[in-house]
Formats: sequence, C-alpha cells, structure tokens
Amino acid sequence: MSVFIDTNILIYSFDRLDEVKHQIAVDLLTELVEKNEIIFSTQVINEFIVVMTSKVTYPLSLETVELHINKFSQVFNIRPIQMTDCTKALSILKRYGFNYWDSLIVAAALKSGCSTLYTEDMQDGQIIEKKLKIINPFLK
Repeated sequence: MSVFIDTNILIYSFDRLDEVKHQIAVDLLTELVEKNEIIFSTQVINEFIVVMTSKVTYPLSLETVELHINKFSQVFNIRPIQMTDCTKALSILKRYGFNYWDSLIVAAALKSGCSTLYTEDMQDGQIIEKKLKIINPFLK
C-alpha cells in the first residue's frame, strides 16, 4: 500500500538542526523509497520550497531547492492538488477539526488511496474515514 508523506518529514530529511528527527526521517524515506510507496502532493513541494529557502536556520539557495524538487519528481509519486481536493479538505476540516492545510494533506492522501500518512502534525494512531492511519514516526 502507498503512504503519504507530509512536508515536515521531508524537511527533517534535509534539516540537521534536530539530528534525531533528521535520522528518523532519512531512515523512513530510504525504507519507503526502496518499496516505491511514497506519494505526496504539489502542496508538499510548495511548502518544502518556502520552508527550505526562508524558514530553516540554514536556508538553501533557490538553485539548490530547484535541483531537489526536480529530483523529487523522478523519485516520488507526486499528485497535483485539484479543486475536488479543496472541497474534500473543507469536509475533513469540519469533521475532524484539523486546520485547512492539514485537511488538504489528508484529502490528497485519501484521494491517492494511501493507507498511511506520516506526519508529526496530527494525532498519532488516528484513523481517518476508516481508510487512512496517521503515524508520527518521531514517537517511536
């Protein structure tokens, strides 16, 4: 089954400020890449660009980020966000009380048929619509 990766997992795989989280993220992505199971949305790419160029302690250059996102498209399954995802996100927001951006991540994961969403932003172990399990890999 495919898994969805939230932006924070991708960020920790690059940002070494928290070495423990960095290693957990790298190990998780390495394991999942070998199984060709990783899906994320264009939202994740956009958030990655913003965070890695302006919000981390040691920002990357635009050129470096561009190289990374071009590689992502070769390694990961990336799904574009569509209007149906936005309306689904509103439904998820109403039902589960997540913020809109997390709801959009959940909507994209559900639409992609993922069984697992790796993130540190939502409740570990929560099941969404009897289909999608939230896992915080940093709690293990």
